[in-house]
Amino acid sequence: AANLMDVVANISNFSTFLKLIKFAGVETKLSRDTSLTMLAPNNQAFNILDKETVEKLFSNQELARQAVLRHTLTEVLCCSAISRNSGIIFNTSRRRTVAGSLISFRKAASGNLYADKSQLEEVVCDRVAGNGVLHGIRRLLAI
Repeated sequence: AANLMDVVANISNFSTFLKLIKFAGVETKLSRDTSLTMLAPNNQAFNILDKETVEKLFSNQELARQAVLRHTLTEVLCCSAISRNSGIIFNTSRRRTVAGSLISFRKAASGNLYADKSQLEEVVCDRVAGNGVLHGIRRLLAI
């Protein structure tokens, strides 16, 4: 079965994220580790960043590594499992990334799904791979 790296490489709209993964040197990890969820920023997500931020990401390997791992969950999370928040204060929809940070997931009244402030792409939701699942997102999460 295809792994997450194969899935990312086969969707042209993730070519910038693929370059970042390769620059970060985490291809093997994302190919071999199991039960992952990758939140892949599309090319437009990189295009809306200022030039300086993009240059910094692609010139500092450790920063790139952290950025990629902050977009990768340590568990499989399918789109159907993202629900509306029931509590105002207690948010049960947080998931831990490989980098150790937390990302909140929610479903809006409109039905749109969000990872923190980034909307998930409906067309690239639940791309299943042998070692996890990939969701496309429209902006980078905290870098």
